[in-house]
Amino acid sequence: MESVLLRRRKATFEEWAALPVGTRAEFLEGELVMAPSPDGSHQRLAMRIARALDRHLGPDADGRVLAAPLDVFLAGRNVAQPDVLVLPEGTRPKPYPWKVPLPVVVFDVVSPSGEEYDVEEKLPLYARSGIREAWIVDQFRKVVEVHDLAAGARATYGPGEMALSAAIPGFALDVARLLAS
Repeated sequence: MESVLLRRRKATFEEWAALPVGTRAEFLEGELVMAPSPDGSHQRLAMRIARALDRHLGPDADGRVLAAPLDVFLAGRNVAQPDVLVLPEGTRPKPYPWKVPLPVVVFDVVSPSGEEYDVEEKLPLYARSGIREAWIVDQFRKVVEVHDLAAGARATYGPGEMALSAAIPGFALDVARLLAS
């Protein structure tokens, strides 16, 4: 597995806000965090998740299932860019400028050397901000972790198992099928 270099530096929220539109950058706990664009396998997994959510939610998915890059404003002037997210029921995009409402569920696909960052830094911010559930999809360890942030619980699923959501009734993903090459 080739390492991905996260570029980080201390910054202010105002410096983050002044970046050009479309810049792939998160602002977490006073640091500007930039990563290279995800590779094809990362994008393929994110798209599989988004399509599965669309199928499961049906007509209700329109405007509720969104994929990166888009900024999610979290507690304490933190801004993250989860790979896929699900907005609360009844939420629909509005014309520009549109601030993304707080998601119910976020999905982060791990990039090389990115698991520690997703789990140790972003999960606590998601929980503190009121996001109910976060999925960490790790193609390298071949697992999907479902973090029920509201309950403070975690379940880890591997190939041959169905990863289950507590926040989206009836939603499950076959881990082997999701992670298949």
